Amino acid sequence: MFFILSKFCAFLLKPTGLIFIGLFLIWLNRHKKHVSKYIIATALLFYIFSNEFIINELYLSYETPSISRSVVSPHDIGIVLTGGLMNEEKEPIENLFLGSHADRFAQALLLYKDNKIHKILISGGDLKLISRPIKSEGKLAAEFLIKCGVNASDIILEDKSVNTYENAKFTAKILKQKYPNQQFLLISSASHLPRAIACFKKHSISVTPYGADYTSKKRRFMLVNFIPNIYAFENSQALVHEWIGFLSYKLMGYC
Repeated sequence: MFFILSKFCAFLLKPTGLIFIGLFLIWLNRHKKHVSKYIIATALLFYIFSNEFIINELYLSYETPSISRSVVSPHDIGIVLTGGLMNEEKEPIENLFLGSHADRFAQALLLYKDNKIHKILISGGDLKLISRPIKSEGKLAAEFLIKCGVNASDIILEDKSVNTYENAKFTAKILKQKYPNQQFLLISSASHLPRAIACFKKHSISVTPYGADYTSKKRRFMLVNFIPNIYAFENSQALVHEWIGFLSYKLMGYC
């Protein structure tokens, strides 16, 4: 019940939820003279959240800056956080369908090939309340990496965690017990890294962040970037999700 309630509250705080509230207020006050202010406010919200230039600027200011792979110093373990790495519900399973955030472990693969990391730890289990995967995402990602030339002995699986806080908690336990005093590279979506870094710091694990799956683009002052765009709206949803996640983790003492 708490999980469903938290998801509903999060929905109301996201762009889609705010616009839904605006439309509801318009309907509620449809026969009143001041309904125009709700119409203007809702239209303004939609324009801001679907403005590619504004959303790109927000991502540029929030995402962890990208760094050249060539300047990264060698680390013992690269930690890859799951969540969209693989499509674990699509058959045939032998095809190993990639997910929307597959760039996370693609970057880990490149780092491994360049000897920037010597082992890859994949952190993340399955939230059974949401889906019934055919096979866990972490295991599918491991299979893909092995087929790409990564030694099976160089892959570590942490399959208990279901959120970023638990990623850090359970990964920290493994690292402290089996790989103490080593150097760790944390690989995740650039907009997710601020929250992930804070969680690992909370569990006394020092990591070097390495961004993947970037949403931000080079700043361009073009008229087309100021026209409402559905992709910009989708990106605003994801960014606000990260803001809400970071704030809620702070309030709960997770980071």
